[in-house]
Amino acid sequence: MLLMKRNDEKTQRRNRGGLLLAAYLLAIALCVGGCGKDPAATAEPVTASPTPAASVQEATTTLSETTPTVPEPATTVPEPITTASEPATVSESTTVAPESIAADLESQEFVRRRGGEPNGEIINLVPLSEMPYERPDIEGLFVDMENLAEEVKTATDVQIIVNAYKDIHERMTHVQTLYALAEFRYSQDVTDSYYSDEYDYLSAQSVVMDHKHNELLYAMAASPLRAGLESAYFGRRYFVYNGKDQSESYRELTRREEELLDQYRDMRAAQIESESEEAGDGAKAAYVQAYHEPLGQLYLELVKVRHQIALSLGYENYQSYAFKGIYYRDYSTARAGEFFERVKTYLVPVLKALYEQDPELNQIAFPASLREDPIGHLASAAEGMGGIIWEAYRFMEAYDLCDAEKSPTKRRTGYTEYLKEYETPIIFLNPTLFVDALSLPHEFGHFVDIYLNYRHKGPNEIGEALSTAMEYLATAYDSSLDQENRTAGLRAVLASKVIEYIGWQSAYADFEARVYEEDPKDLTLEGLDEMYYQCLQDYGLQTSYTEEVARGSWIRVRHFFEYPEYVLAYSVANIVSLQIIRLEANDPGAGLEAFCRLLERSPWAGVDIIAKNAKLQSPFASETLEKLAAFLREELDLP
Repeated sequence: MLLMKRNDEKTQRRNRGGLLLAAYLLAIALCVGGCGKDPAATAEPVTASPTPAASVQEATTTLSETTPTVPEPATTVPEPITTASEPATVSESTTVAPESIAADLESQEFVRRRGGEPNGEIINLVPLSEMPYERPDIEGLFVDMENLAEEVKTATDVQIIVNAYKDIHERMTHVQTLYALAEFRYSQDVTDSYYSDEYDYLSAQSVVMDHKHNELLYAMAASPLRAGLESAYFGRRYFVYNGKDQSESYRELTRREEELLDQYRDMRAAQIESESEEAGDGAKAAYVQAYHEPLGQLYLELVKVRHQIALSLGYENYQSYAFKGIYYRDYSTARAGEFFERVKTYLVPVLKALYEQDPELNQIAFPASLREDPIGHLASAAEGMGGIIWEAYRFMEAYDLCDAEKSPTKRRTGYTEYLKEYETPIIFLNPTLFVDALSLPHEFGHFVDIYLNYRHKGPNEIGEALSTAMEYLATAYDSSLDQENRTAGLRAVLASKVIEYIGWQSAYADFEARVYEEDPKDLTLEGLDEMYYQCLQDYGLQTSYTEEVARGSWIRVRHFFEYPEYVLAYSVANIVSLQIIRLEANDPGAGLEAFCRLLERSPWAGVDIIAKNAKLQSPFASETLEKLAAFLREELDLP
């Protein structure tokens, strides 16, 4: 599995959340990214022999302590919006069969319009490889941002300020697009020093651009033109959520956080290098033993800094800040705690039963045929699904927007990104890293979502649900598979979801919740190890490592360091996608229709409302998890 972005030590700098309303994580990061399962985010893999299905030649995927990558934009450029508040209710969607939303591709060319507006400017699209790149004039942009921030303090003409801001916004979009292109081309060949240097340069400058953009928004929010600017361009109450003043203490804390993350990336680079030279548990265990103390102490310092960041912004702790200030979750930390308990009550017993059925099951067996020609399999599945899914695939193929070719010089990553200037998603994948059949379908799920919606909309949980549901649908609708391979493949997908998402991702999320609920002064490295090991036990997880190594293996989970409190989105998304899978398994075509309904979600609705509109149940309800537990037991032949 591969979620949206990112994978190696030189990552996008993160948005410090709560400051830019429209900065939904991509990916895909994500993915995610934002793009987004990220092989270099693995903690300890579990290495036992797989149990192959009868008479089906198989490859295996190692189930590891892996955190999917966060979908994340290259820079945080806000979108003009019409309102900053969510409606109390969202009208229920009707069932939309995929055929009803298909474009007539035989009689018209692919057309992308600016912002997805029906009458928007038509984008002049070219194949990805032909998109031009040159280093943007970022210093000139910074000067103009500073000048406009000063001008708005005494300006009297709203339209003059709006026009100037539109120009800045367009130039920021240009920077974001070039940043994404530089990263993509660097990822295609890490030995290319030109794009490596460009990627590093734009990565550093994007941090500065974010700060200067927020300073500009704050100047607008503090100006006499605030109401007029919202009415003319930004949208009602926009500055309630954006353009908040950044105190010097806040800036110093975020700078300190970034310094610590730079140290982390240096140590993580050693992990990637050692594991590329020596595969297997031995290299990973050696890394844990060598870096447990320095990475553990660094993480403790990160937790302290993040706690102070949250306090500086008026939050009780970092967990509450992450929920409301970074990810804009519509559910509370208390509800997340209830979710953990329900997962342990209803779904963890399914995981334990799976282990009991095969005590050596630490790898999931996928038919080898599913790994042959991944693009060809995806094409067959997309054509079988039809509608918007087949349209998106044909668009991707027409403009060569997916690089899933093998190459020894490709970057160790996989993600889905959005090129805002071209209004198009792109996929990067290094297939040599993956031994499963889920990576490309997962990224394509993100691609379809972004293609239809022009950018990620709404909760991250829903975007992740679409990508994980596509993993199953791509196997179900692949007409190139015979029935034996299809059956084995679908079972492997379900088994991987039980172990990976019900087990590992929920354990990760619960661990983080426990960490950030504590007073940082009370945390110790030994305490973190015990907390993590308790989560492994609570969620019925097995590892081939010694207990000593298992306790400290949390240091290999990249999200704990770089994307705190995000992994919960994967666990919640899994409950949504499993409902789509259950519909498809019980009534072929019903899951696909639910997938299409989920695609057409409202950008302002929360998880529960979006699920309801797609005719699905709340992922937090006991009844939902209980039904899914029964379904999984039946499909996996568990007692």
